Amino acid sequence: CDLTQSNKYELILQEIKDEFQTPDIWINNAGIAPIKTFMEHKKQEYKDVMNINFHPIEQATRFWLPEMEKNRAGKIVNIASVAGLVSSPMLSSYCASKFATVGFTKSLQKELQIKQSNVNLILVCPGFIDTKMINLGSHRGLPEELKHIIADANKSANKIIKGILKGSDYIDPTFNGKFFTTIDRYAPSLMKQIQVII
Repeated sequence: CDLTQSNKYELILQEIKDEFQTPDIWINNAGIAPIKTFMEHKKQEYKDVMNINFHPIEQATRFWLPEMEKNRAGKIVNIASVAGLVSSPMLSSYCASKFATVGFTKSLQKELQIKQSNVNLILVCPGFIDTKMINLGSHRGLPEELKHIIADANKSANKIIKGILKGSDYIDPTFNGKFFTTIDRYAPSLMKQIQVII
């Protein structure tokens, strides 16, 4: 479905519930990542990134959370990104959407803890994974010589699945994601130099 059409998405969520009932696990995972300077972004492009990367997460969570709480069980998994923890040049719209996802998820996790909800809200922040979203070797993508840092998609997915089944609140399935968040936190000046290279 076209996630920018929020009214249609609401109908699809209802259709899923009517046909399959409330899922045990719901994964919010959709995204686009324009690689442009801030001023190169058109206003509509910025809106499209938020309308695909963030707003459907809030919408689906609002739809499924009360249904799962009625069942006294359920897991909602929000796929964010290391770009929701570490800012990056040329990705301002993507970072904004992923920072929003991280903040939204962490805030709601605390609300659910306070009310002792049986629903598990899980935040996933992967780094670079070998998918079609990675612009390896392109003009504004990851340099070809850094392809060795890209995580395997299947291994990353398996780590996410294990974390979901374990009931983790936070999953960081890639080594490169852990590396970049650690460097950004403890050596921000080094992180700036790395981002110039990338």
